[in-house]
Amino acid sequence: MKWKWALVFLALAVGCGDLAGSDNSSNNSSANNQNANNQNANNANNANSGQPNRSQLSGQALYEQHCQVCHGPEGTGAAVWTGSIQGYPDISPLVTDGRGTMAPVNITPDETALIQSYLLSFGEEDLTGLNGVAVYQKKCASCHGIGAAGTELGFPIRFAHPDFLKWVVRNGRPGVVYPGEMPAYTADQISDQQLDEMIEWLHLADRPTTGKGLYDAFCANCHGTDARGGYSQKNLASRAEAWETIREGEGSNPASRTSYMPSWNSMEITDAEVRQIEQYMGSLPD
Repeated sequence: MKWKWALVFLALAVGCGDLAGSDNSSNNSSANNQNANNQNANNANNANSGQPNRSQLSGQALYEQHCQVCHGPEGTGAAVWTGSIQGYPDISPLVTDGRGTMAPVNITPDETALIQSYLLSFGEEDLTGLNGVAVYQKKCASCHGIGAAGTELGFPIRFAHPDFLKWVVRNGRPGVVYPGEMPAYTADQISDQQLDEMIEWLHLADRPTTGKGLYDAFCANCHGTDARGGYSQKNLASRAEAWETIREGEGSNPASRTSYMPSWNSMEITDAEVRQIEQYMGSLPD
């Protein structure tokens, strides 16, 4: 008799296992159907709204959706950001962290890569044949302002020292004072002639006539608008003697923000203008 009861229990166990397997299969099938229904619903919603599925958008479509309003069609520039971003080598940090007035963009790394590929597809913008002023408007105005008076992204560079400006253009500048770094440009990208024309144009701006105006134009970028050191860490407030330093400069490494200053000759800053700058600095409280 015992063997009969064993057979009964075995049959019950097998039957229960089949029932459990049937229930699991039924649940999995229901879940799959629900997922399929949800996907179909999402696709239907996208179709009804006229919006394509984000995973199906091309780099161009993503650019037009997220970037074009500020950077213009095909990245050639617009009122918000006048410079071209065609061929920009790495947009990931800008998209993730933002820069200046640009907020971070809520897109996936894959979508960023698609936009990057789209911008790179244009290649680097060819500036051949443009004069220095046109090159400035395309490559510099976005950070330094259309009239070179500076913005929240870059220094005012009217009356910038010619040799120092050339060094910065050729070597770039890390983003210590302003949020983004300045890239370096080779002579193949911006020719020496274009750079000379740019500098000549920068020095055609209306020249300041007061001690404060001259200080702001020639000294404030390094020593601060209040003359208390700025990123050069050299306090000029109440200092009434600067002739020797202006004429001879300091240091030999333009990369140093604290130990280098270019020398200015009397054609660049006249003797009378040096005296005005000294008088202004001497009038400031220590």
